[in-house]
Amino acid sequence: KAVHYHARTLVQLAPQISRLGIGKMTESIHDLFSNLHRDHESDRELLQFASVELSLRKISPKNQQVVRALSAFQKGANLTVLGMMLNLQEEEVTQLAVELAEAGLARLKEFAHLRFHSTLCPFLLSKVPAAELLNYTELWFKGMKELVTYISSQQEIAFSVAVKIVALELSNLLLLAHLLLQRTDWQGLLQLTELLLPILPGLHRDDLLPRIEDLWEESREQLKIWDHLSFRHYRKKTAAFLKLNNYDQALLCVQSLISKLGQVTENKTTLTDRFKAELLLARVLREGNASKEALLQLEQIEEQLKTSPLASKEREQIKLRLLLEQALCHQQQAKLETATSLVQETIEQAKVQGNAPIMGEGLSLLAQIKIDQQEEEAALDPLHSAATIYEGMGKLTQLGKISRRRADLYYKLGRLKKAEKLYLYALQISKKLEND
Repeated sequence: KAVHYHARTLVQLAPQISRLGIGKMTESIHDLFSNLHRDHESDRELLQFASVELSLRKISPKNQQVVRALSAFQKGANLTVLGMMLNLQEEEVTQLAVELAEAGLARLKEFAHLRFHSTLCPFLLSKVPAAELLNYTELWFKGMKELVTYISSQQEIAFSVAVKIVALELSNLLLLAHLLLQRTDWQGLLQLTELLLPILPGLHRDDLLPRIEDLWEESREQLKIWDHLSFRHYRKKTAAFLKLNNYDQALLCVQSLISKLGQVTENKTTLTDRFKAELLLARVLREGNASKEALLQLEQIEEQLKTSPLASKEREQIKLRLLLEQALCHQQQAKLETATSLVQETIEQAKVQGNAPIMGEGLSLLAQIKIDQQEEEAALDPLHSAATIYEGMGKLTQLGKISRRRADLYYKLGRLKKAEKLYLYALQISKKLEND
């Protein structure tokens, strides 16, 4: 009755009841609950904290002091970091882990990670004074930065090991990111975000990616770093906005990209990136139903391309993308003959240059133009050719989409057996992509 029938608390009390007897133990419990009642109004929280406090009495007096440092951690602690914080030897932190595990307050996992009982950190935070917690946090901060450096080195030589450590330490790493931003430690933040970005998708934490990407971008900007990675990041963000039909944000993003490219020293890479950014602006305008403005943008790119010092290979690639974008604009304006002429020129030049991706896109667009012209039968051959290209490239996503379009077309034409075969094929590709 004294412990409000809380099962875990009764289990924790068993050895002390045996030693002290029921009378003295009940008196001790009343004192404990009286102290806890001053700080905790919730009965549930009070019982949980009472259970933790009783469990902590089982560990050695020395470690009862050491355990206070765990208040700086989130959900768990890396024992190496804890050792660095308190200048403890390996055997000392191991002994703490063993004692906490035996008391039911933690579990020792691989890579020296100690996973806490869910109530341990809240309990410690309620007990540790602010000044003491601040001191532990400073020590934790230094230790976690060292851990990030170590994981980053493992990322290069044993990626799977880095993934496992990040999975265990993720809560602490996210708190570290917050503090690095708060302290404007841009170099530390860049190192941490570059560690997390390739790992988070494998942990199925795509929900964290937008925030981590923003922190990565901000740290690079503060450090005045611009390279092709920066370009790819902005292009990816623009494409993401387009996918969401958020044309205003896509436009702002690509305009920001063009502005930043205008501020960096021109070289072969940045010059190519500038043309690609200008083409991306045309795409954003077109997808935002501003094909007239997009065509004007493409005319400007075409003029700039004539006098550009770009190498011939890069020039040809930009020209192909420009032709394809012009064809798309004319298709949007229902100028289908002009669109057909442009896309056929694109396909022919891409074939000469051996540019399979542009050939695939061009053939797919040509098929759509034929469908727009109500020439469904004529759309079958370019779709088949596009499928062959994507299959040869191993581009399953594009192959699946083309196969579904072919199936839809055969179904519309009343050729049901071919339609069924292609629907099943598209379904197989979809399942394979899900499994991968």
